[in-house]
Amino acid sequence: MNDRVRVYELARQMNLENGDIITALRELGYDIKSHSSTIDASTVGLLISHLGKKNGKGEKEKAAVKTAAKPLGKIPPPQTPEKQKPRVLARYRKETAPEEAPVEAPVVEAAPVQEPVEKAPPKEPVAPPAPPEPVVEIAPPPAPVEEVEKPKKGKAENLPTEEKPEEPPAQTVKEQVKEPVIEPVEPPKAEEAPKEEKPNTDDFTPEAFNSLSTRPSVPVRVAAPSSRATPPRPPKSRNQSHERNLQQKKEEKSRPAAATIEVPKVITLTQNLTVKELAEKMNVADTEVIKRLFMKGTMRTVNQLVEVELARELASEMEYEVLTEEKVEEVVKVEENLSEEDLKALVTRPPVVTIMGHVDHGKTSLLDAIRQTKFLLTDAEHGGITQHIGAYHVEVPHEDGSLRQIVFLDTPGHEAFTAMRARGAKATDVAILVVAADDGVMPQTIEAIDHVKAAGVPIIVAVNKIDKQDADPDRVLTQLMEHGILPDKFGGDTVTVNVSAKKRTGLDELLEMILLVSEIQDLKANPEKPANGVIIEAELSRGKGAVATALVQTGTLREGDLLIAGTASGRVRALFDDRGQRVKAAGPSMPVEVLGLDDVPQAGDRFEVVADMQIQKQIVDARKAERGDRRPHHVTLESLHDMLATGEVKELNIIVKADVQGTAEAIAEQVRKLTSNEVAVRVLRTSSGDISENDVNLAASSNAIIVGFNVQPDRNAQEVSEKEGVDVRTYNIIYQITDDLEKAIQGLIQPLRSEVQIGQAEIRAVFKLGKALSIGGCMVTSGKVKRGGIAKIDRDGSIVYEGKIETLKRFKDDAKEVAAGFECGMSFEKFNDLREGDKVTVYEIQETKREITRS
Repeated sequence: MNDRVRVYELARQMNLENGDIITALRELGYDIKSHSSTIDASTVGLLISHLGKKNGKGEKEKAAVKTAAKPLGKIPPPQTPEKQKPRVLARYRKETAPEEAPVEAPVVEAAPVQEPVEKAPPKEPVAPPAPPEPVVEIAPPPAPVEEVEKPKKGKAENLPTEEKPEEPPAQTVKEQVKEPVIEPVEPPKAEEAPKEEKPNTDDFTPEAFNSLSTRPSVPVRVAAPSSRATPPRPPKSRNQSHERNLQQKKEEKSRPAAATIEVPKVITLTQNLTVKELAEKMNVADTEVIKRLFMKGTMRTVNQLVEVELARELASEMEYEVLTEEKVEEVVKVEENLSEEDLKALVTRPPVVTIMGHVDHGKTSLLDAIRQTKFLLTDAEHGGITQHIGAYHVEVPHEDGSLRQIVFLDTPGHEAFTAMRARGAKATDVAILVVAADDGVMPQTIEAIDHVKAAGVPIIVAVNKIDKQDADPDRVLTQLMEHGILPDKFGGDTVTVNVSAKKRTGLDELLEMILLVSEIQDLKANPEKPANGVIIEAELSRGKGAVATALVQTGTLREGDLLIAGTASGRVRALFDDRGQRVKAAGPSMPVEVLGLDDVPQAGDRFEVVADMQIQKQIVDARKAERGDRRPHHVTLESLHDMLATGEVKELNIIVKADVQGTAEAIAEQVRKLTSNEVAVRVLRTSSGDISENDVNLAASSNAIIVGFNVQPDRNAQEVSEKEGVDVRTYNIIYQITDDLEKAIQGLIQPLRSEVQIGQAEIRAVFKLGKALSIGGCMVTSGKVKRGGIAKIDRDGSIVYEGKIETLKRFKDDAKEVAAGFECGMSFEKFNDLREGDKVTVYEIQETKREITRS
């Protein structure tokens, strides 16, 4: 319909009346019935040419017509017969149709104008009742205006005779004459009218047809309606309002649907949710969700729950990407391996070094000596024990003349290091074990060794305080060999360095060894990707809000990045390095203080930078929902077999505690013999004494099981083990330890599940209760049937249903079970296709312990 236009639209564009266009088209031989008829582009061209020819002849008549209108004494005569005033008076047209005979003289500004054919009263312009031919257009009724008002159409000599003007126009004249309406005749406006009259049709070319549209882009003529004032308005406004309604409907239909805002179609599903909640997540009406569920054969109301699997299937059908708990976490983590494939983007990063050791063996003093500061950190620490976690970086000259950076983490003992590993954050590349030369290996030194070994981090032993008189470095190295540390001086692979933090001796050698070990590891990272790393420490500052010390591991952290740290999130407002200087960005292995988080994260939490606020919110919401009551997933004897089957674990870590050290060593030796091709048994620690909180922390970080013989966990260890979900087992018979471990490895500790048939029934009648429920009238043939029992329906030798018995009735009463020889009514969960003759077998699931005989 783009190549056709309606008559009234064309008339509006050409500033003509509908009747003028209709008459011209009829003269051309077109059967036009009303102003809503449509014509094509070729017809418009013919119409324009026709009107142009008539316009040339019509101009000659204008002067005569204006002269005939002079009896209106108040209207000054027009100056020239130019085209600017073609519609001051009426034009005569030649018309064969009888109903078109009366020709009006429409004065543009409501001036009463007479148009005599042969005679016209020259003196009385308002009341000329005698001649019936002229039609005065002071206030013509609506119908005559629509029919007769056709300017610029005929010739004066072709005016019809007086046979037809006696019809309704004559009555109009009489009615109008009775009213003294001289005031509407306003000469000044008669002069203004030609300015707003229709343009010359010669200027209207066929190309103008392309600009015509179904929208009323050109305003309606102002001059002509103002002359006829109020009476003609009602029909025109009615037509125009109708036209506007039509145009608005067309605009709505033609309006592009792409105007809607595209939102990323990603939703997170972690648990069952109601229909209303699912609809809100997908931003659709709840009725749409109910309809789609019904089409899948599931009836749900707005407040009923939808299972996660069903919701995921429904969301996938509606083209939504569904993120489960694991996928949400992987949104920002899985990208690391993909981006690391671009070897050109990898650059060498500084090593991250953790200093560990026994209390007051000089860890912080050694770090202070390395930093070569003017003050000692130990002076500011209460009791010489570090109360917080600090991260610092130093620059070390290299052999090639360049400066290499090393990042140091000063931890408050090994507990913080364990906590970080327990949350899956391997924050360090090298561990420095500080041992005092005068004290030797102490209990916390042994625990630190166990933590570092469990983390799989290279160890550098720094024998401190060699400047003391009673220092004996060789004795320290000998004690370390008893705990699995083989120094390089004795032919082992562990680097050892003698240092003195007080005298600042041996520091250069220690730094060289750190760079050497890091070069062997070939530490690299991609600085071009979004940053991720680990939170070293966090606190709530009164002036700054939540402040977190973050260690960037890969990528670059910049101001303005969207950050997620555990369950905290926000936009990075400011970054400060370890010297308190504000920086714009921090690359790999750089510790920075981050401002802008909405909450205080936990030490050891991972942080990631995301690009989208919606993904940020989804990840944080998922973590908050899971962190509330989620306990860490650690291996237990019951779950060991399943974890082995799925490949989740390849080794079983054991911590052995006994009342005496000799018994602990014997148990450890027996446990190591359980190693098989399927799983490797690894003893992390063997010691005597009760199970302590440190033992539980090590087990939590290393995913280990604690085995105690003739010992019990203390109160703190009990609380931590329950909180962390660590499996702690105590025995008083040695062989029971190996028996349980062997059964766990072989999966024999898992109970055996079996089906036990408890009864049979036959369906002898089916009762329909509406469309959604069928009741089977049954006779129990053997055993008994139980409500809630598992049922299998056998039809002609094939199982057509296996599920739960939903309702069980004896007559009209609910029954828990029905014995053999009695009738009952049964309905089944999500199954209504019952038929007479179906056999129902009811059974239970029983679990029995598996036993194994040792050879």
